[in-house]
Amino acid sequence: MLTYISNTDHYNLVLSRVASVRRSLWIGTADIKDLHVRVGEGTLPFLAVLAQLVRQAMLQFDEVWMGLHCTKCLRRKYCGDPIA
Repeated sequence: MLTYISNTDHYNLVLSRVASVRRSLWIGTADIKDLHVRVGEGTLPFLAVLAQLVRQAMLQFDEVWMGLHCTKCLRRKYCGDPIA
C-alpha cells in the first residue's frame, strides 16, 4: 500500500510507530537528519532513535553469538553445535 502523507500526519501515522515495526518500514523524506520525534515529554532526533534500535539489535545478536543463553537453554539436546 502506498499513501501520501504530509505535515503532522508524518508523526501521527508513521514516526510514532517506528519502534514497534516488526519487519520493515520505508520512509521517503528529503531531510531526515533534521527530523525530531516525541519521546516522553521531550523530543529526540529521529536518527538517535534509529541508532538505539540498532544498538539493541546488535546486543541481542552478540548475546546469541556468544552463547549467553546456552547454559540455560532447555533445547540443548537438539542443538547440533552447542557454544557452551
